[in-house]
Amino acid sequence: HQRIEAERISIAVEDYVRELERVLELTSKAHGFMSLHPPEQQNILEELIAYENRFEDLTLVDSDGKELIRSNRIQVVPQTALVDRANDPVFQQVAKLKSNYFGPVQFDNVTGEPRIDIAIPLQSFHTGDIKFVLFGSVRLKKIWDLLDSISRPDQSIFIVDGQGNIIGHPDPSVTLSGQKFQLPATTSGISRGLNGEEVVMATKGLAF
Repeated sequence: HQRIEAERISIAVEDYVRELERVLELTSKAHGFMSLHPPEQQNILEELIAYENRFEDLTLVDSDGKELIRSNRIQVVPQTALVDRANDPVFQQVAKLKSNYFGPVQFDNVTGEPRIDIAIPLQSFHTGDIKFVLFGSVRLKKIWDLLDSISRPDQSIFIVDGQGNIIGHPDPSVTLSGQKFQLPATTSGISRGLNGEEVVMATKGLAF
């Protein structure tokens, strides 16, 4: 039963991130986005981030790695704050492989909220050349709400990253406190839970 539940929850979380990936892809293809002037592109990104607050910021980078636009959920980003990403390994990877990128989980220095970066290549319909790379910083805090909505009183559901950081839990204070959990060598069956209690545990890896 626990394994089925772990599978169900992992699918829900993966769908959450994949949905935002699709939002970025649809945005890049709507309204002739790649052919628009920068002010028009900026309007579209600002409208998106105002409507879809699961993004912390959206950044459009040209084929040379220069940031053209950065829209933030909370504050206005001046042109002087835009940077050159030509040497950024993520930009180089997306531009070279022409494939979507999902970064590791990072924690906001101020709020402690976990985030993950998604980057997608925007290619010319005619030549296949990279015209832009669109970056989206996704707020994983919304996953806390998701876990809360699908959890049951007899369950303890949480998500850990590769370093043992708890990045998702129905109780936000668990994540914000920086609590860690080391997965046992045997990840199914009787084990120690988050609070050291004996539990029946099942795990399922997340793939983006």
